[in-house]
Amino acid sequence: MNSRCIHGLVGSSLLVSVACCTEPSAVPPPAAGGVSGLHPLEPAARGEETAALTATSGVGTTSFSTRSSGVRDTTERTLVVFAKGTDNALWYKFYDSSGAAWSSVGGRLTSAPAAALAPDGRLVVFARGDDNTIWHIFYDGGWSGWYSLGGDFASAPAAAVTREGRLAVFARGNDSAIWHRYYDQGWSDWSSLGGATTHDPAATVTADGRLVVFARHTSGSLVHCSFNGSRWSRWSSLGGSLAAGPSAVVTADGRLTVFVRGTDSAIWYKHHDRDWSGWSSLGGHMVDQPGSAITPEGHLVVLARGHDNAIWHRRRDNDWSDWSSLGGALDSSPAAL
Repeated sequence: MNSRCIHGLVGSSLLVSVACCTEPSAVPPPAAGGVSGLHPLEPAARGEETAALTATSGVGTTSFSTRSSGVRDTTERTLVVFAKGTDNALWYKFYDSSGAAWSSVGGRLTSAPAAALAPDGRLVVFARGDDNTIWHIFYDGGWSGWYSLGGDFASAPAAAVTREGRLAVFARGNDSAIWHRYYDQGWSDWSSLGGATTHDPAATVTADGRLVVFARHTSGSLVHCSFNGSRWSRWSSLGGSLAAGPSAVVTADGRLTVFVRGTDSAIWYKHHDRDWSGWSSLGGHMVDQPGSAITPEGHLVVLARGHDNAIWHRRRDNDWSDWSSLGGALDSSPAAL
């Protein structure tokens, strides 16, 4: 899995209007989900490295307070990497623990996971269940049960927390539009952002506080839509020829960076620094869309699943490292936080 430069991604940084994304509508998604799509959790595997994260069972509704919890201490020490296993359960591994095994949190997932820190500091993981609704589980000294957010979706979710403390969740509906709901002293209804998209979306918050959603357009290009605190922008194209959905992250110096898998199966990226850069290749030969995150030390990390079903990663300090394996036998793209 050595890095190599293959020109498998094309397109310019010219912004082209694709679809109108105005104020979010109050129209609900095609169907409301129940609470039966994910079975109660099985206990997580325990070990010396993984005993800090333990599963408990239960389903229902949940809320987030403004208090802090111990999960912030865990995420400040190291990244946690998540993926769906071949058994359809949620699995995780601490990024800096090279010798640690992957551990299961259970569940019945039909998509890759997404992870975010809730306003109260709890680690929250979202995924699509086998009923096609979006479910979430959180860590607060131990794992909660799975809770349903309803809906009827065709993709994995994406999640981000705004500067004002809103936890926002996004997913692609069966109408190819991107839908979202957010938590702000209670969950909103699902609302459509429109668009004509395929694969899984990505979301992040920029250094100036804009909430940005990225997706693969039906033409294969990368498109994005942003919320400035009062209204959503139009969907616009950033070009490229994507083979899967994107991943987005803001670096320690405030640079918005987007990663994709090109039609050559390599990982490509571009960044925004006053203007959008061109596309650059990180090589590799991957089977899913990438994930990305920032380590507690401020290093940029990109992760992807290889043909061996292990999670591979590259890390950037002053320069990019080579691709290295985190092991595992996974069945989805990774998420990290």
